[in-house]
Amino acid sequence: MLLRPFANPLIFCCTLSLLACGGGTMTDDRQTGAGGQQSSAGGSGDGSGGSSSGGNSAVMTGGVAANTGGEGAASGGDSNANSGGSNASGGDMASTGGMATDATGGTQLVDATPTAYRVTEMELVDPHLVVAVDITKTGNDTLLKPALNDDTDPKDGFIDLSLVSVFTPVDPSMAETPLDIVVANCTHPASSTSCMPKSASDVTATTAVNQDSGVCLEPMAGTLTNTTPNSPVAPCYLADGGTLTMTFAGVTMMLDDTQVSATYGGGSPPSELINGLMMGFLPKDRADATMVPADQPLIGGLILGNVLPASDLDKGPNNEDGYWVYLNFKAQPVPYTGL
Repeated sequence: MLLRPFANPLIFCCTLSLLACGGGTMTDDRQTGAGGQQSSAGGSGDGSGGSSSGGNSAVMTGGVAANTGGEGAASGGDSNANSGGSNASGGDMASTGGMATDATGGTQLVDATPTAYRVTEMELVDPHLVVAVDITKTGNDTLLKPALNDDTDPKDGFIDLSLVSVFTPVDPSMAETPLDIVVANCTHPASSTSCMPKSASDVTATTAVNQDSGVCLEPMAGTLTNTTPNSPVAPCYLADGGTLTMTFAGVTMMLDDTQVSATYGGGSPPSELINGLMMGFLPKDRADATMVPADQPLIGGLILGNVLPASDLDKGPNNEDGYWVYLNFKAQPVPYTGL
């Protein structure tokens, strides 16, 4: 159902009280440049012409960048940006407080505001569910779709299944940005939901690696049976989700070597994640040890491994028998509070 390898970094945030640059160097307390200085402890920064040549990006939260006799401009620099301050020329615009890698391989201080997207649609594509006949579509409609919207199992005020991707920041123009993949508690009803992690152990810190061309994730050759999962195309991201555990329809499913990918949709910032694909490996011995509760529809009282056909068996990362699980998904922005 889910993902595969990448790295696991996360959020950086810097808050500067005041910033203006004149092509100089930064110390812990101040930056001095040609014709001016800047104080990071609440003072004012001034520079003659307010320019920097070949400088790195500058970002501030809650401060004011002021220049005497000129705009805050960067000539050939990465960027110069502030929260409510001046603009930049010749560099990308950044706002408040994190660091990421730009498309040229350099670093850039950027907006560190988290943006969360909750999976609102998901379907199992492969392996199939078979009880005498193929019931995969019925299973998606009867088991998976309700879990993403209802509060029934258990009835505790939270939607039964919520997977949330938290970008800090969400910026498809960057080469990569920190990403948390979260198994979350999201309040019911779904139409007005807000989310937070179930626990610290339900947060996987990773990195969204962005692409501005091509395909970010494709199914592994030889692992599909008469199905075609999504293949997210640019602008898109790919992230390593490690081991991901999901519980729905009374079944806890743990997938290894997961990968998550989707296309950024709807402008800047993205208003949704579309054409998404999650993939991960379910070892056969784990499926054979998983019993579906008797009160569940369609496959209640059955062993999970017995409803996954032998024709869908694959080889895992360590050449073990099991199933590469593919899940298509879409995700929408959601209010989110971290731990």
